[in-house]
Amino acid sequence: MEKEILSYISDLRRNISLVDLDKIDRDWKSYGRTKEIYNLALIRMGFKRVKTFLDENKEHRLLSSLEKIERNFEDKKIEIVLQDLEKLERLSKSIKPESKKLSFNLKSTLPLDIKDDIESDLKELERCFNYNCFRSSIILCGRVLETSLHRKYYELTKKDLLEKSPGIGLGKIIAKLREENIEIEPGLTQQIHLINQVRISSVHKKSTTFIPNKEQTYAVVLFTLDILNKLFK
Repeated sequence: MEKEILSYISDLRRNISLVDLDKIDRDWKSYGRTKEIYNLALIRMGFKRVKTFLDENKEHRLLSSLEKIERNFEDKKIEIVLQDLEKLERLSKSIKPESKKLSFNLKSTLPLDIKDDIESDLKELERCFNYNCFRSSIILCGRVLETSLHRKYYELTKKDLLEKSPGIGLGKIIAKLREENIEIEPGLTQQIHLINQVRISSVHKKSTTFIPNKEQTYAVVLFTLDILNKLFK
C-alpha cells in the first residue's frame, strides 16, 4: 500500500519536472507542443490517482496539501510544486492504511462447557489474522475444530474421546465420527490436511516449510466458522 502511493507521487514529480508549460501556451502547432500536451495529461492523471488514494485512506491533511500543490501547478510555480511533492512523499511513508479487520459472527449457540474456550480461541484467532500471523491463525483453527468435534462426538455418543484417547488427532476424530455414521461436511478432510501441514512444519524442522498466504488462511477461517455454525445450529 505504501509502495503504491510513493510510486504515484514519484511518477507525478518526474512528469512535472519534464513538462514545459510555456510550449503549451504558444499559439502554434509543433511536435514539441503536442508532446507537452501529452505530458500535461499524464500530470492531470497523476494528481487524480494520488487524490483518490488519499481520499480512500481518509488522509485529509495530506489531501489538503495535495490540493494546494495542484493550485500552485496551475499557477506554474513548478519549483514550489516539486519541493512540496517531495515533502508529501516523505509524509506519505507514514500512512497506515486502515486495515479491513476480520470479525466473527457465529449464528450458533455454543454448548456452555466449551463456550469460554471457543470464544477465547476465536478472539485470539481474530488478532492473529489481523496482524498477518497466518500460521498461528490456522493452528488456532485446528484447535477450535478439535474442541468442537470432540464435543459433538460426546453429545451424540456419550463417549469422551479426550478421556479414552487423549492426544487423538483431527483425522482420527473424523474417522470416529464416520464410524458412528455421523455426517461429515464435504471438504473437512482437505481442510484438516492443510491444518496438519501447518502444524507439523511449525513444530518440526522440515526440508520445506509450508507457509499459508492470506487467501488460504481466510478460507480456512471461514470454513472453521461454518463448521461451528453447522455443528451447533
